[in-house]
Amino acid sequence: MTIYVMSHKKFDYNLPSGYVPMLLGATDKKIPGGYLRDSNGNNISYKNKNYCELTGLYEI
Repeated sequence: MTIYVMSHKKFDYNLPSGYVPMLLGATDKKIPGGYLRDSNGNNISYKNKNYCELTGLYEI
């Protein structure tokens, strides 16, 4: 099972096995190593200010 941890910025916290960080509103942001992003392919990342974590859920 994979659990996605959604964030708007990089955080320094060791996640347990199976937890994957995802950067939200990532259209104009530098993506930290090891993070997924909500701005791949056909996405709604640019709408993050209105939809918050739902842009990450859309990506998943």
